[in-house]
Amino acid sequence: MELLIMEIYYFFYGIFIILTILSPILLQIGCFPILIRYGIRYIKGKVFSLSQSILLLFGLVIIPALMFFLASVFTARYRWEKGDHWFYYIHDQWAGLVLMPVYLIASISLARSLFDEEYMATSRANYIMVATLAAIAAWYTYATLALNLTKTDMTDIPILAIVPAAACLNYLAFLFIVKKMGRLQSINPLFAFIWFSTLIASLIAKYPLAKSIYQNISEEIPRDYGDCFVVSAAAKGHPCIVQSWMNSTIGKPVNRQWYIFKRFEAMLALNFPQIHRILRRIYNRLGPFIAKQIRYPWQADIVYLLLKPMEWAVFIVLKLTNSRIMRISHPTSVQ
Repeated sequence: MELLIMEIYYFFYGIFIILTILSPILLQIGCFPILIRYGIRYIKGKVFSLSQSILLLFGLVIIPALMFFLASVFTARYRWEKGDHWFYYIHDQWAGLVLMPVYLIASISLARSLFDEEYMATSRANYIMVATLAAIAAWYTYATLALNLTKTDMTDIPILAIVPAAACLNYLAFLFIVKKMGRLQSINPLFAFIWFSTLIASLIAKYPLAKSIYQNISEEIPRDYGDCFVVSAAAKGHPCIVQSWMNSTIGKPVNRQWYIFKRFEAMLALNFPQIHRILRRIYNRLGPFIAKQIRYPWQADIVYLLLKPMEWAVFIVLKLTNSRIMRISHPTSVQ
């Protein structure tokens, strides 16, 4: 009975985590129909209501800024996770945050436009800044789709390219509305010079910072951070269901789910060691007890399926933090 309650708890907790993580994506997608609606028809009078302006504020300004920040503050902990060239680290730590001032200034200008229609209709400077946001979002879409495929198999396609892609589409739709209002003033040459000079200087500054990050990253895979009791027990189910194989290095069956959870624990231990120690202490008490209850393959199959929502949530978190899932194309080569 206690095991059943625990499984139900993990199931609904996994769903909650997934919804929490997916809500920014859904919010960005939800903003697009509003922008398209006002972009198609002739703009006259008030453009957005207060509730729509608030929704767009979150979808076009706050959420993309948070995503941009998260994509920058996390980095790989060893070179194999992304690639063998410094270019793949231009979004990490200071190399990624170097564009944050430009991004925030443009986002503040965009936020003002949502509540000040006269400014929206007449400010060409705002138009150029939002166009810059669209270009940055387009680049991050390309980087997520192309650069993060380095040293991985096709099952590891970064689905979260939809985050910057949705932001880019929203920015472009917003620019279409502003252009349709047709009252843009001429831009101040001094502003244009300062803005594009700052943008170019920021882009140039990313390269030496990326090289510095690359040189300070270890080439060794981090040590093991403990056993995944429940996930290891779940991997002992029927191979056709849990898709497991025997790892000769550690002497037990493993599967993709096991590697995803191990990578998440490594990321947690390296970035939030205090939180990891607390959670690990709790899991070391509960995990072995739960794992002992899984005695038969059919029980392992059920636990494997119940852990799927949490696995998907963890996978999304790893993608948001730019963490690489360990390669599993050749199981015998995985440590």
